Amino acid sequence: MTRVFSAALSLAVALLVPALLVVTSVRLVAGDWYVRFLYDHGGIPADRYGLSSEERARLALVGLRAILPGDDPGLARLRRARLADGSPAFGGREIAHMADVRSLLERAYRFQVLALLALLTAAAVTFPARRLRRAIPLGLRLGAWLTIGLALLVGGVSVLSWSSFSTPFHSLFFEGDSWRFADTDTLRRLYPDRFWVDTAIALGALALLQALALLALLRLARLLPRARAPRLARQS
Repeated sequence: MTRVFSAALSLAVALLVPALLVVTSVRLVAGDWYVRFLYDHGGIPADRYGLSSEERARLALVGLRAILPGDDPGLARLRRARLADGSPAFGGREIAHMADVRSLLERAYRFQVLALLALLTAAAVTFPARRLRRAIPLGLRLGAWLTIGLALLVGGVSVLSWSSFSTPFHSLFFEGDSWRFADTDTLRRLYPDRFWVDTAIALGALALLQALALLALLRLARLLPRARAPRLARQS
């Protein structure tokens, strides 16, 4: 029974790790610096319908801040935003979609906090039990390797065929075709496919780096007791 519980715990942790690392990656790129970097260095193509790079970057920042859970004005930013000619920058469908995105981010951030608390609690409970002590480290190690595999897969698919990743992703998290917009809609003009391909690669790279760092820490944690054992033996 103990072995079954240990295996189940390791599996649960392994499945949690990719989600936790991806949410951390989202937190890292969900900042003004990232949008500015992509517009300055990301090779985003010029707008075919007349928006200047400066106006697109300004409105792209408005969109980003509007979906962040900690932003008080929130979606009101989108309703107040105007194009250079004074017309509303975002339509009703666009604002509704951004509301869905904000809600998704709120759930993801909340999930991460609760999952981390659960993981720490499980570690504190199982560590004193000798037969369960290795369950969580094993799960973390498996989860890190799973993250590496998923990051490479998603990165490769994003580069080779963006729609093969984008369509299933949006269908999973959003209802119907609420996420589909015409090329003339502001959201598509601010965040074209190139923006999202670069973002998918950035998220995958950040998750990959975190997974490698986790593997290194786990390796170090295993080596330290072995290194201390001979010293203690010599002292005794």
